[in-house]
Amino acid sequence: MGIAYFCERNKDPVIVVWDGTVNLEQWQIHLRRMLADSSYALARSQVSDLRYSVLDSSITEDTIRSTVELLAGQTDVIRGKRIAIIAGAQWEQAKNAELHLLRLAVDPIVFTDLVHACWWLGVDEVRVGSEIKRVRLALRGDS
Repeated sequence: MGIAYFCERNKDPVIVVWDGTVNLEQWQIHLRRMLADSSYALARSQVSDLRYSVLDSSITEDTIRSTVELLAGQTDVIRGKRIAIIAGAQWEQAKNAELHLLRLAVDPIVFTDLVHACWWLGVDEVRVGSEIKRVRLALRGDS
């Protein structure tokens, strides 16, 4: 399927949904698109839901590192963001991304569930869960 995101100006968090098989090219295209969004630059937090995704073989420890390095040139956009990553079965890859993100001016944590991710961010779990569901359905073409 791919990756989609939703953000509204002055409304946190940004919602990022990974669904189905995702490859490196899709991830990098998504990052470039999201980082160019002026509403994303204003956000203070992000929830990235990887629970229904499968990373293909192009996403390795090395490509995670090099992709996160792409963000190093975007510190004005990402500085100070709190990023909650809900890993699901992608735990190892998500922890690898967290490790590399820590080198930037962001505060990432990998979670296994939405409840704890929302608690950490201080956002409403029901609203965020509804937005994740809406983004996932749109990504699947079921909107």
